[in-house]
Amino acid sequence: MSIDPAIIAFHKSLPQYAPTALIPLAFPNLNHVFVKAETNRFGLPAFKILGASWATHTAVAQRLDLPISSSPADVIHALKTSTLTPFSIMCATEGNHGRAVAYMAKTLGIPTTVYLSDRADQAVHDRLREEGAAIVDVAGDYDAAVAQAFADSKAQNGMLIQDMAFPGYGEDIPKFIVDGYSTMFVEVKEQLHDVGIADQTQPDIVIVPVGVGSLAESVVRYYRLVSPATRIISVEPIVANCFEQSLRLGQLTTIDTGKTIMAGLNCATPSSSAWEVLKDGIHMAISVSDTEAHTAVEELHGVGIRAGPCGAASLAALHKIWSSADSLVVLLGTEGERPYEI
Repeated sequence: MSIDPAIIAFHKSLPQYAPTALIPLAFPNLNHVFVKAETNRFGLPAFKILGASWATHTAVAQRLDLPISSSPADVIHALKTSTLTPFSIMCATEGNHGRAVAYMAKTLGIPTTVYLSDRADQAVHDRLREEGAAIVDVAGDYDAAVAQAFADSKAQNGMLIQDMAFPGYGEDIPKFIVDGYSTMFVEVKEQLHDVGIADQTQPDIVIVPVGVGSLAESVVRYYRLVSPATRIISVEPIVANCFEQSLRLGQLTTIDTGKTIMAGLNCATPSSSAWEVLKDGIHMAISVSDTEAHTAVEELHGVGIRAGPCGAASLAALHKIWSSADSLVVLLGTEGERPYEI
């Protein structure tokens, strides 16, 4: 990954852009813990819009033969005057990625179809419909939803905006998504500079929730460039720890998953492109239970951080590791609050 200033410039050009908060958190025996609270990003309750917006914009611009430096207004105008066969945008999701893709597609005036596994609850359906998405329910897990979205995109002139690479799909759009997440880390650097902890602007430890691994890939790529000493720790649900299992086996592995309140992390197979980066870039892989994630949600709510269970998973992981008192730790709080049953 190169740190492309065009990406954060693009995000700043969108309505409602503002850096999400970096909030200090009191934690036993650690002096400097911060939560990057992605509870409201462009009016959506998750970080996903950073990657989905950049990837959708870039992929559509390329289809229209526009430079990727084109503004959203340029892309919208070109879509209205294009002689290309009309197309739709498609994706599979456990919730937040699909909502983010639908939001950006709606901004550009392109219809969206989102594919959901049979584990998606009614709240996910409702939020997607609020963004104007058509929904296809798939009998099976997340991997099955991805496979159906991919097949339909090829058969129906669709553009698949998926946050994982897999055989036949390629790595271009997943890479755009990974690149889009870098805005978050640029913000963290600027915010740590403003806090002024002994002139330290990069964390010693970053804890990142992992589903298919695209955000974690972005974290590893970014800090390899700007702060190679930063240690990256992943966290997954115990019932869906496909990355940790792949790491233990030394190869990309598909697992059987169970139900979890960390719905956005309920993935059976890591992204193939993410795996190639994460297998040597993650310093420790941790799995947490629903009870541990729920306890972390309550802890964050108690200090005014309205995180959901995926976002609170980073704090649950911190409770399971030891670090020196002087370590500067950043927890990626990737998701805002949402209803769930424990």
